[in-house]
Order: sequence, then C-alpha cells, then structure tokens
Amino acid sequence: MQQTHDIILIGAGCSSMQWLDVYHAKNPDSEKRILLLDKDAESPQRTWCFWSAEEHHFDHLVSHRWSKVKFASPLGEVIQEIDPFTYQYVSGSAFFEHAYKNVNADGRIDRVTAEVKKTSFNGSLTTVETNRGTYAAPEVYSSVPNSEKLDNYKKKQDEPGLWQHFRGWFIDTEEDIFDPELITLMDFRTEQKGGAVFFYTLPFSTKRALVECTVFGAEPWEESDYDERLREYTERYISSDINISHREAGQIPMSMMDFDAFRFDGTKSLGTAAGLVKPSTGYMFLRSLRNVERITDGTKAPEKPSRFAFYDRLLLGIIRDDPHQISRIMYHLFSRNSFTHVFRFLDEETSFKEDIKMLSTLPYVPFLKQLTKQSLSRKSAV
Repeated sequence: MQQTHDIILIGAGCSSMQWLDVYHAKNPDSEKRILLLDKDAESPQRTWCFWSAEEHHFDHLVSHRWSKVKFASPLGEVIQEIDPFTYQYVSGSAFFEHAYKNVNADGRIDRVTAEVKKTSFNGSLTTVETNRGTYAAPEVYSSVPNSEKLDNYKKKQDEPGLWQHFRGWFIDTEEDIFDPELITLMDFRTEQKGGAVFFYTLPFSTKRALVECTVFGAEPWEESDYDERLREYTERYISSDINISHREAGQIPMSMMDFDAFRFDGTKSLGTAAGLVKPSTGYMFLRSLRNVERITDGTKAPEKPSRFAFYDRLLLGIIRDDPHQISRIMYHLFSRNSFTHVFRFLDEETSFKEDIKMLSTLPYVPFLKQLTKQSLSRKSAV
C-alpha cells in the first residue's frame, strides 16, 4: 500500500495528545501530515494528579497546586510540607480542550473516528487497517495495546490482574471545612475489605473538594459499593451536609506485564501501552510526558535500576495476598520518612543507600513472606 501520512497515532488519550502537543511545540514549521485514530469520538473525562518540583510542558494547564500532604490510618496521621514539590491537578476537560484546539486549527492533522483491526509492517511502512479504511505511514505510535494479543494473554492467566479502581465525588459544603493548601493523599480509616481501601481528598477551596474511594484489588466494585463507603466517610470525617455536583470513576492497571508483547506490529508504544503506569501507584502523567519529550528529541530513556521493579513486584504481591497489610506498611512509610523522600523514591530517583534506609523503616514480615513466596514460585517454574 502507498503512504497516506507521515505519522499515525493510534488512540487519542492522554499520551497521544501529549505527543502531538510536544511535537508541534518543538517542530512548529513541520509539514508532516499526521493522522489521529481513535474508536471513540468523545474524549475521556478524567483528571490527572502528580507531584513535581519543576516546570513542565503542561504547567499552564495546572489549575490547583498544594504544598502540604496528609496521610491517615487507624494507627495515626501525619501532615508534612512537601517543598520543593507541589502536588498538582490537571483536569481532563482543560487538557483535551487545549489539545483539540490545536488539532482542529492545524491543517496538517487528520482526525478519524475508527477502530483499528490490525497493523502490518513491510520494512518501510506500517499499514493500519480500520473499520473505516486503511492507512499507511513510516512512523506509527500507539497508546492502546492490541486487544487480541491482550485478550489471548488474559485467557492463559490463572488469576485476575490487579487494578487501582476508584470512584470520586466532587462535593460542596455549606461551611468552611477544607484547608485549600492540604491534600489527603491516603486515608485508610475504613474497612479493609475487597482490597486495600483508602480515601483521597483534593480541596479546591474551603468549601469544595474531590473525595475519592480508591481500591487496590483484583475486581472493580459496583457503583453502589463505592458510594456507600464515600457516604460513610464524608459523614464521619467531612460533613453530613454536602452537595454532590458530579462524579468520576476509573481503573488503572497495576501490572508488571511486559506491555511490549501486546504492541501493534510495526508501531512504537506510548503511555499505558508502553508500560509507563507506575505499577505500585498508578501514576503516569509525568512519566508519559518525559517519554514523549525523549521521543520527539530523539534521545533514549536512561536505564532505570532493576531494583525498582523488584520493589514494585513485592508490593503488588502483598496487595494480592495480604491487602490488609497495606495500611500498616503505608503508615510506617509516611510516619517514619519525609514525604519528599517518599516522592523521590516513587519517582525512582533515590540511591540504593537511600532505599535501604527507607525500607528499614517498614514492617519486614510481609515483605519477607512475599519474597519467599516469589522465590519458590520462580524455582518451581524452572
């Protein structure tokens, strides 16, 4: 087949739109024709939060920043300033409004609502077959995995995967209740049933906040289950007099899978499809942004020490086998370490010496138990 475009993007979610925005910011005079393919005409409505100590490409879209973080559990609570970091909020509506304003104004970009059936690579071009036509380009990126490959993999697994799944309420109160500078990153003061369960609160003013019930577990809940927990939590710790303006929900994979195995043939992966979701936390926005900046600059990602994947694998094993332990582990993590150190650790920016010092503050039995189990599992598989 003959070339139809210079670049094709499969998927129009966060990472693909990050790529487009960064690419055109760095190549304003490029005449390359780009095709944006997505099976959905509407953009996903969700939010992204992350911590950062530096300005970034989407800094202008950050609508809220917080300088203090709270952790709470039945064992106690801790509040700390997180300088030089701030915790930041980007709304999906603002992000996609900005992205599509640029897309619609750019005559070099074609946007087609279509489902990709398969791709093939002949050495110079990748051909993309959809339910609305066939396209070809020498450079193709995908932010979604090949569903056929992924489904075949899932059928062979003995147990379901782990997910971070959540449902949140945007609430308003009559009285001044919230500290607009303080987020609650994790609050485990709820029944630990159905996974490791905690609440997450982002205050936008003294009277308005997003409160989410978040679960690390295998099976997403029914909407009514999240709502019951949210109702109990808000009545006990916030107010019984609230107004819910709207809701959001979602689920994020917590997986050590090799996502490259589910790549469309002849494509390069972005975002979730590239395995850029941090397995133990679900954070991706800045990890994806750094990745697309490297791609557009033509530079390679620095090698990350394998120990961080080892840490993630142990924690995911505990979440799967002993989810009731997570509340205690997180309490020790946040009560015995500076939050800035924890954030640097989660960003995989700490030294081995720093890791050892921090890990020594955690209860060792769950990790030792999981290490033994995983070691025996690997030996039996040989």
